[in-house]
Amino acid sequence: MSFEIVEGDTPGRLRLVGELDLGSAETAEASIERRSREVLRLKLDLSELSFIDSSGVRILLRAFKELTDRGGMLVLEHPTEPVQRVFDLLGLAANGIVINTSPKADGGGSEGGR
Repeated sequence: MSFEIVEGDTPGRLRLVGELDLGSAETAEASIERRSREVLRLKLDLSELSFIDSSGVRILLRAFKELTDRGGMLVLEHPTEPVQRVFDLLGLAANGIVINTSPKADGGGSEGGR
């Protein structure tokens, strides 16, 4: 069970890799919380996140609240199938969290500056 947060190509982007669970929650929460205070629009690339449990979802919900309270936005990009299933079961998209499920473009990490 490993977990890693990789800095994105812009200040408002992080890539979560591995399993976001109770064992990795403290590390994830510190990084995501710090970043959500620095930007108004935070994009989390979940294309390499293989698992998320309730502690991971709590972190995302906290970041969502922190951002929206300041007029910002949380965007969850490219969730894997197991992670998307959790989001669907919890109705996260229906509660205002933006989930971008479009296929991730290949091309050396360039994401068009969005």
